Amino acid sequence: MKKLLLLIISIGSVLHASAQVVNSLQGQPESAVVNSMSLRLEKLQHDYDFMYCDFQMHKVLMDLKDLSHSIDISSNGALINFYNSRYDYRMYKSYLDSYTSSYTLYESLKESVDVVKAAVFVRIDSSTFTEDEKNLLISGFVLIQKAVTKVEKSLEYYDTVIKAYKSKA
Repeated sequence: MKKLLLLIISIGSVLHASAQVVNSLQGQPESAVVNSMSLRLEKLQHDYDFMYCDFQMHKVLMDLKDLSHSIDISSNGALINFYNSRYDYRMYKSYLDSYTSSYTLYESLKESVDVVKAAVFVRIDSSTFTEDEKNLLISGFVLIQKAVTKVEKSLEYYDTVIKAYKSKA
């Protein structure tokens, strides 16, 4: 309901702003109106392209961070169980299934990272981003790569803990 209300308010404000622009341009020649609207459309396209790139990168980054946290929680639980209980095959199987599922999700997210990277670079090449905007997007990729590395290290640690738990058998 809140989203619908927010959508209605934003559409209303865009229509109001457009009406003000049209009213201010009514006394001008038709070519000036077309040029002004064309410039405004280019600005809106530029802003949309940047926000799209930023959103897609942020979404992938948050998915990677969520996965990393989930793996860390699971591996810490397995480690606590390793120190505080005897070997149980069902627990080992559960840890192994969790690891496999996490690894599958990681592989899927790596593909998403590649797709987002390609989409963002296409937008960078086809849009008129400023150097600051380009640098900001590229620094986002650095963060994404660090998150990928963190997930890989978390998976390695989880694998080590599972092997240690199995050696207790």
